[in-house]
Amino acid sequence: MGIDVCALVRRDHDELDRTLRTLLETSRASAEQRELLDAFRIGLVAHVAAEAAVLGTLLVRTQPPLLLRLIVKQLDDEHRAQLAALDAIEAESIGSAAWSERLLELRISLLEHASREDYFPSTLHDHVVSGERRRLAGEYATERLRAISSLAPLAIAREAAVVSYN
Repeated sequence: MGIDVCALVRRDHDELDRTLRTLLETSRASAEQRELLDAFRIGLVAHVAAEAAVLGTLLVRTQPPLLLRLIVKQLDDEHRAQLAALDAIEAESIGSAAWSERLLELRISLLEHASREDYFPSTLHDHVVSGERRRLAGEYATERLRAISSLAPLAIAREAAVVSYN
């Protein structure tokens, strides 16, 4: 049968949640927390970019019913809010109470978002044929890798800059 796009999205949500949990559960050095937050940002941006590209393609190719279009709009709105929340976290001092509170709020938002996406597979299965779902999985993986490859040089450059200043 092959892997489904929904399984790939679920995997991303699980990885993002693990990173947030690690950030919340440990008192690491500021540099380690910054690296974890950078990894989270790369993961979230890659996920958002891949999902937006694939769901946008889905809407164009399949002309799904209004229900599916509304779900896609809601997911997009939630992703925008998560990215804004991440920007707010980065404006706080690492390890501060406000930083931890914003991280927790983002984690709750991510978990709520993921729980709503758990219902998406049944809707997708009702309105999109299996061959198209498999094709979406391949496109999702490709878009995610494309996003990561465009973001990773930023992380590498940042790390090199930090090393050169220390």
